Amino acid sequence: MMPVRIPEFLYNLKNNNLPLYFLYSFLAAGIDCLDEEPFNKIEDLDSRFAELAISRLLVEKDIFDPYVTWASVFIILYHWKRSEAKGYLKISKFKRRVWWAYYEICVDSYIIGSLFPPFSQLDIEVNYPKKDFIYRYGGFAKEIDPEIYHLNLLANNPKTHVPNDSFFFTLKLHNLFAKLYSFTSTRWSSKEKNAEILDFKFVSYSNALKDYKIYIDEKYNKKLLPKSAISLYKTFKSFDLYQKVENILDIYLINQLYISMAILFYQSELVRLEHIPLDPNRIRAAKLRCLKSSLESYHLTLWGIKNIPKETDYSPVAIWKLYAAVILLNHEFTFAIPNSLETPLNHEFSTFLNLIKLAGQKNLTMHNVFLLTSKIYFEKEKASIQNSDSTHNIFMKPYALSENDLQPWIIPRYSTFFKFECCFKSNYTSLSIEDYLFFDSKIHL
Repeated sequence: MMPVRIPEFLYNLKNNNLPLYFLYSFLAAGIDCLDEEPFNKIEDLDSRFAELAISRLLVEKDIFDPYVTWASVFIILYHWKRSEAKGYLKISKFKRRVWWAYYEICVDSYIIGSLFPPFSQLDIEVNYPKKDFIYRYGGFAKEIDPEIYHLNLLANNPKTHVPNDSFFFTLKLHNLFAKLYSFTSTRWSSKEKNAEILDFKFVSYSNALKDYKIYIDEKYNKKLLPKSAISLYKTFKSFDLYQKVENILDIYLINQLYISMAILFYQSELVRLEHIPLDPNRIRAAKLRCLKSSLESYHLTLWGIKNIPKETDYSPVAIWKLYAAVILLNHEFTFAIPNSLETPLNHEFSTFLNLIKLAGQKNLTMHNVFLLTSKIYFEKEKASIQNSDSTHNIFMKPYALSENDLQPWIIPRYSTFFKFECCFKSNYTSLSIEDYLFFDSKIHL
């Protein structure tokens, strides 16, 4: 999301009219994307710019300047990669878009970092910014950069058809994502709750997801993705390239984001507690939804790696792949040969995990995702070995998708496995078959 009018922004950029702290933070977030000399020859260049940006921000007096907020967004993006660095209408539109950029990054940080949100979701029930293409490329500046001259003419002509506006819908998705995260974080907490209210909320959010899915299939259908888009990156450059691939990237990113939301939401159906046991039919249906979504994410990711440069390193949806990875991990154990400790037979999870591992070589966040996924696999594997001697496997059939799906799935009890790094095992229920079926209780099956 670029919360600026690009003609004016480029003019200010080229004429040194922007605050130095902003320029440094901007470079900290993205300069390592440049594969050309001399930038690719200088080690830790982004870290140097991050330090410069932070030092400038610490002494900045006008902390209410929207550029301060926007610079902070870039510093947060930098930290996701690295661990070592410690006229009124026009102005109001700029501030609104800076705020929305801040909102997006806060929602992502809220879900990934398990922090308290800095605002209430009720505050977000407002009109979303629209006509983003016209705002970004329109307007007037003393000089219009030659690379965007035709885009500026297009945006300033109200009679001309302009590309689809995707940013408002991305914000709506983030809004729903935050609500789903809040719901699934508390759904299975120890505090006693009214089952009817929980079911009402579940149905409401399920319907919201279905409505968004209809809109996505209409405007951002995966079938619109070309078989090969990598040639565009070799043929075009700069804004010409962005214009060619913008819609393709929107389709890819919006579908990946929606899939992650769906998995986050429906996997909460797989948590089974004694005081509110769910019907086996609901659990099977949720398993099927999660598995279908995870396979979609898997195939989309393979497409993205082939067609989007640096997809595994810098994709804004890369971290959400943990959700699909966990579902594929559980699915892998349903291919295991009964009473055998041999390696499971399907390949989606191992391929997915290897992609995350490769991304982790350049991206600290993805490295942590790899370590977390490996840890989850170890716990599931250990439980699988312990359950292999169980005589109660047959009672798991009502919950099973296949004849070998006879063990509890490892699923986060509180939204995601990003929570509770210090006490990991508190975030999933027992993987013992006997515990899952409440054999020591009056309630079972």
